[in-house]
Amino acid sequence: MIKNKNFKRISGVANYLLKRIPYEVLIKKRRENFIFLLDNLKNEKIIPLFNELPQNVTPLNFPFFSDEKKKIKEALVKERIFPPTLWSYVSPLIDKEKYPQVYMVPEKLLSLPCDHRYNLKHMEKIIKVLKKCLE
Repeated sequence: MIKNKNFKRISGVANYLLKRIPYEVLIKKRRENFIFLLDNLKNEKIIPLFNELPQNVTPLNFPFFSDEKKKIKEALVKERIFPPTLWSYVSPLIDKEKYPQVYMVPEKLLSLPCDHRYNLKHMEKIIKVLKKCLE
Protein backbone atom coordinates (compact mmCIF):
# COMPACT_ATOMS: atom_id res chain seq x y z
CA MET A 1 0.00 0.00 0.00
CA ILE A 2 1.32 3.45 -0.86
CA LYS A 3 1.48 5.61 2.25
CA ASN A 4 1.94 9.04 0.71
CA LYS A 5 -1.10 9.63 -1.46
CA ASN A 6 -0.25 13.22 -2.31
CA PHE A 7 0.06 12.57 -6.00
CA LYS A 8 0.29 15.53 -8.32
CA ARG A 9 -1.41 15.79 -11.67
CA ILE A 10 0.53 15.23 -14.81
CA SER A 11 1.76 18.48 -16.32
CA GLY A 12 0.03 19.93 -19.34
CA VAL A 13 3.19 19.53 -21.42
CA ALA A 14 3.61 15.87 -20.43
CA ASN A 15 -0.06 15.20 -21.15
CA TYR A 16 0.24 16.91 -24.55
CA LEU A 17 3.30 14.82 -25.46
CA LEU A 18 1.80 11.52 -24.26
CA LYS A 19 -1.28 12.05 -26.42
CA ARG A 20 0.92 12.38 -29.50
CA ILE A 21 2.90 9.16 -29.14
CA PRO A 22 1.98 6.80 -31.99
CA TYR A 23 1.59 3.74 -29.75
CA GLU A 24 0.26 1.46 -32.48
CA VAL A 25 3.29 2.19 -34.68
CA LEU A 26 5.67 1.51 -31.78
CA ILE A 27 3.91 -1.72 -30.86
CA LYS A 28 3.97 -2.91 -34.46
CA LYS A 29 7.70 -2.17 -34.84
CA ARG A 30 8.65 -3.93 -31.57
CA ARG A 31 6.61 -7.01 -32.49
CA GLU A 32 8.01 -7.08 -36.02
CA ASN A 33 11.60 -6.91 -34.73
CA PHE A 34 11.04 -9.58 -32.08
CA ILE A 35 9.39 -11.99 -34.51
CA PHE A 36 12.16 -11.40 -37.06
CA LEU A 37 14.79 -12.31 -34.47
CA LEU A 38 12.81 -15.34 -33.32
CA ASP A 39 12.37 -16.60 -36.88
CA ASN A 40 16.00 -16.03 -37.88
CA LEU A 41 17.99 -17.02 -34.80
CA LYS A 42 17.97 -20.76 -35.32
CA ASN A 43 21.07 -21.94 -33.52
CA GLU A 44 21.57 -24.66 -30.92
CA LYS A 45 23.67 -22.21 -28.90
CA ILE A 46 20.76 -19.75 -28.60
CA ILE A 47 17.68 -20.75 -26.62
CA PRO A 48 14.94 -18.09 -26.75
CA LEU A 49 13.18 -17.48 -23.46
CA PHE A 50 9.91 -17.37 -25.42
CA ASN A 51 9.20 -19.50 -28.50
CA GLU A 52 6.30 -17.35 -29.62
CA LEU A 53 4.94 -13.86 -29.17
CA PRO A 54 1.30 -13.83 -28.08
CA GLN A 55 -0.93 -11.39 -29.95
CA ASN A 56 -1.46 -9.03 -27.00
CA VAL A 57 2.22 -8.79 -25.97
CA THR A 58 4.59 -5.93 -26.79
CA PRO A 59 8.21 -6.97 -26.16
CA LEU A 60 10.75 -4.78 -24.45
CA ASN A 61 13.64 -6.86 -25.82
CA PHE A 62 14.53 -10.36 -27.07
CA PRO A 63 15.76 -12.50 -24.14
CA PHE A 64 17.58 -15.79 -24.66
CA PHE A 65 19.89 -18.21 -22.88
CA SER A 66 23.33 -19.22 -24.09
CA ASP A 67 26.38 -20.96 -22.69
CA GLU A 68 28.32 -18.49 -24.86
CA LYS A 69 27.05 -15.35 -23.07
CA LYS A 70 30.42 -13.68 -22.59
CA LYS A 71 31.58 -14.37 -26.16
CA ILE A 72 28.27 -13.16 -27.63
CA LYS A 73 28.17 -10.01 -25.52
CA GLU A 74 31.74 -9.10 -26.49
CA ALA A 75 30.99 -9.63 -30.20
CA LEU A 76 27.86 -7.48 -30.01
CA VAL A 77 29.55 -4.65 -28.11
CA LYS A 78 32.46 -4.69 -30.57
CA GLU A 79 29.86 -3.93 -33.28
CA ARG A 80 28.26 -1.20 -31.12
CA ILE A 81 25.21 -3.32 -30.32
CA PHE A 82 24.58 -3.01 -26.61
CA PRO A 83 22.62 -5.89 -25.08
CA PRO A 84 20.78 -4.76 -21.93
CA THR A 85 21.57 -6.63 -18.73
CA LEU A 86 18.32 -7.96 -17.31
CA TRP A 87 19.53 -9.92 -14.33
CA SER A 88 23.05 -9.58 -12.98
CA TYR A 89 22.58 -10.65 -9.38
CA VAL A 90 20.99 -13.42 -7.32
CA SER A 91 20.24 -12.71 -3.71
CA PRO A 92 22.31 -14.82 -1.32
CA LEU A 93 19.04 -15.49 0.48
CA ILE A 94 18.03 -17.84 -2.35
CA ASP A 95 19.14 -21.36 -1.52
CA LYS A 96 21.46 -22.48 -4.34
CA GLU A 97 20.96 -26.15 -3.46
CA LYS A 98 17.20 -25.85 -3.64
CA TYR A 99 16.98 -23.47 -6.65
CA PRO A 100 20.10 -23.99 -8.80
CA GLN A 101 18.27 -22.84 -11.96
CA VAL A 102 17.94 -19.33 -10.51
CA TYR A 103 21.73 -19.04 -10.38
CA MET A 104 21.92 -20.01 -14.05
CA VAL A 105 19.97 -16.93 -15.12
CA PRO A 106 22.64 -14.22 -14.61
CA GLU A 107 25.28 -16.53 -16.08
CA LYS A 108 23.41 -17.38 -19.30
CA LEU A 109 20.62 -14.86 -19.92
CA LEU A 110 21.21 -12.29 -22.65
CA SER A 111 18.89 -9.81 -24.21
CA LEU A 112 18.87 -8.23 -27.64
CA PRO A 113 17.47 -4.79 -28.36
CA CYS A 114 14.38 -4.96 -30.55
CA ASP A 115 12.48 -1.84 -29.64
CA HIS A 116 10.88 0.70 -31.96
CA ARG A 117 14.12 2.65 -32.56
CA TYR A 118 15.35 -0.22 -34.73
CA ASN A 119 14.29 -1.61 -38.09
CA LEU A 120 14.82 -4.93 -39.86
CA LYS A 121 18.25 -3.82 -41.15
CA HIS A 122 19.34 -3.49 -37.52
CA MET A 123 17.92 -6.94 -36.75
CA GLU A 124 19.80 -8.39 -39.74
CA LYS A 125 23.04 -6.89 -38.42
CA ILE A 126 22.43 -8.46 -35.00
CA ILE A 127 21.80 -11.85 -36.61
CA LYS A 128 24.92 -11.53 -38.77
CA VAL A 129 27.07 -10.73 -35.72
CA LEU A 130 25.62 -13.65 -33.76
CA LYS A 131 26.07 -16.13 -36.59
CA LYS A 132 29.69 -15.07 -37.12
CA CYS A 133 30.37 -15.23 -33.40
CA LEU A 134 28.90 -18.73 -33.04
CA GLU A 135 30.48 -20.33 -36.14
